[in-house]
Amino acid sequence: MRAAAATLITAVRTISEALSARTLSTFVHTTMSNQPRVFHSRLTADGLKGPCYTVITYNLLAQKYINAGAHHYCPAEHRTWQSRWDRIQTELQQYDADLLSLQEVEEPVFSAQLMPLLAQHQMQGIYRPRQHGGSGPPEGEAFFFRTSCFELLKSRCIRFGDHVAETGPFWQEVQRREEGAVITLLKCKATGQTILAGSVHLYFHPEWPDIKLAQAALLCGQAADMIKAEGLQVDDTPVMLGGDWNSLWLKYTPDVYDPEIPLGYLSSGVYALLSSEQGVVDSSHHEHPATRHHAYKDLGELEFDTSQLKLHSAYAAGHHWHRVVPQDVWKHTL
Repeated sequence: MRAAAATLITAVRTISEALSARTLSTFVHTTMSNQPRVFHSRLTADGLKGPCYTVITYNLLAQKYINAGAHHYCPAEHRTWQSRWDRIQTELQQYDADLLSLQEVEEPVFSAQLMPLLAQHQMQGIYRPRQHGGSGPPEGEAFFFRTSCFELLKSRCIRFGDHVAETGPFWQEVQRREEGAVITLLKCKATGQTILAGSVHLYFHPEWPDIKLAQAALLCGQAADMIKAEGLQVDDTPVMLGGDWNSLWLKYTPDVYDPEIPLGYLSSGVYALLSSEQGVVDSSHHEHPATRHHAYKDLGELEFDTSQLKLHSAYAAGHHWHRVVPQDVWKHTL
């Protein structure tokens, strides 16, 4: 149950080097911990120069999805919003993040609960609601930053489908989806460095990883455009994107969506795109639309790219794992 029991999802040190010596652009993806502040000490490397910041990404799991009845495996007393909110706010205050990316935040929760709570900690928030999932209030992405550390220069709320330039059945599917992001340009008050940071939520359904891949590429395009519009260089601007990417780093077990696992594991298209040195995914990847769905075979020449963003998994970096999934993991056609 994603965050219904207020389980923390990822706390990482991501941009201390970027703000002092070199550009370090990261995307933050989901893992789990029940121990407040463990990641802060584990991921703070010795010898770093410049300021150090704590970053958290957290899918709150909108209450309306619990009320719809999909989470009966969790005891009823833990499914009420009051019970969940008590624990969520405790978690958020214990981690005391400087940059906070949240997903599935219901509109009343953002305005009446998160904003007042986090304002007490010098946090300013930006919100992009979407109406999704039938009845209940809108939910969406929220991004908070500590005003004593950062100055807001620009913000942008993105619905991925609004930025599709291509035509055809596949792109029509991408346009129909309501997922998006909040991205910001922030000035670090300690160094004067401008960074791009935000909160992201990709499409959830495991049957359509190609849509997620397209959304990730559209996100990167919008982020790069925002950087360049301010007269900044993409290569010189640190990036922190925290989100629910709905994508696996590695998949080991076959299922109805991937009945065969060549080489013993697969890497998702989203992770391959965002973590590869080249920042490109082509039709040799098993989650490319031309490979995933026969109806889109005509897209075989299509390449998805990161618009020159050089991203890196913050979680992998903190655990000293290899930056890139080996290319032979996904250089095959099913």
